[in-house]
Amino acid sequence: MAAKIHIVVRHNGAGWQVLTIGKPATSAEAARPYSSREQALSDALFSARMLDALGEEVEVLLEGSDGVRPVTEETSQIWLRH
Repeated sequence: MAAKIHIVVRHNGAGWQVLTIGKPATSAEAARPYSSREQALSDALFSARMLDALGEEVEVLLEGSDGVRPVTEETSQIWLRH
């Protein structure tokens, strides 16, 4: 059984990034920053849906000042409305 894939959305000081846990530092440095959290979350959730369709177990996490917490499609819809 393959390990769960963790997609993390975090702010790096210059913008929001979408990263996967366990990737080499060079991939984190190459990830382009998003100007908004909503754009980053949208792409992270889209990636999770595609990986899920391929049979992978995926979890999207949002890293913030209050720690790291899981994000679901339903949660993101609430954030997008506010």
